[in-house]
Amino acid sequence: MTLLLVGVLSLLGSGVAAANPPGPDPLAGVPESLRPIAGAAIVFLSNVWNVFADVANFIMFGSS
Repeated sequence: MTLLLVGVLSLLGSGVAAANPPGPDPLAGVPESLRPIAGAAIVFLSNVWNVFADVANFIMFGSS
């Protein structure tokens, strides 16, 4: 029974994966050697943005 369930879920999962291909690469314009640095910079800027958003929420609503 377990093997049957695993097989059915594998077939369903592969169908979902085929129906939802990956989107466009956000770093497509960046040279291959600079992609790790660009990715780290994006993560850093996202964290900075989230800090400012948390401060704004704290000021406006009293909690983050």
